[in-house]
This record gives sequence, C-alpha cells and structure tokens, in this order.
Amino acid sequence: MTAVTIDQFAMTPEGIEHLPTGAKFTPRPGSPFSGTLDRARLGEKLANGDDYPPDEVQGMMEDLWAEYVLKNDLAGDLPDLKPR
Repeated sequence: MTAVTIDQFAMTPEGIEHLPTGAKFTPRPGSPFSGTLDRARLGEKLANGDDYPPDEVQGMMEDLWAEYVLKNDLAGDLPDLKPR
C-alpha cells in the first residue's frame, strides 16, 4: 500500500481532490458537509504501481475538508453545523 499524505490533496471552496487518484468531494451549495464523492480511481492500483488505501484517503479527505471549511468560514450562516 502507498502512504496517504496531506500534500496529495488540493482544496478550494469548490471541494477537495486526492490528486493521485482523482477522487473528489464536491459539496452542495450552502451545505459544505454534504455533497458528492467521485471515487475516480480510488481503490485501483495506478499505472505507476501506487495503491492507496481507500479508507485512509477518504478519512484524510474528510478531516482535511472539515478543517478547511471551518478555517475559511465556508459554513457561512450555519454556525452549529459540524462535520460528521
């Protein structure tokens, strides 16, 4: 298995992506903790031999996204909204 590291993720207000696999979470407008997960190549062995554990990628993605949302106040007027 290939290690999952923070530098493998890109985040914008439009969502978060695990760059090696292309897995993306795109939040619904006004609801930053619900949305769509596109698994892309998550769970597949990549052409370069990398094999990322899906649970680790998704777990880190959720943690990093929650931190990003709270840090950048993307929850807007939903102050009681907490990540799952």
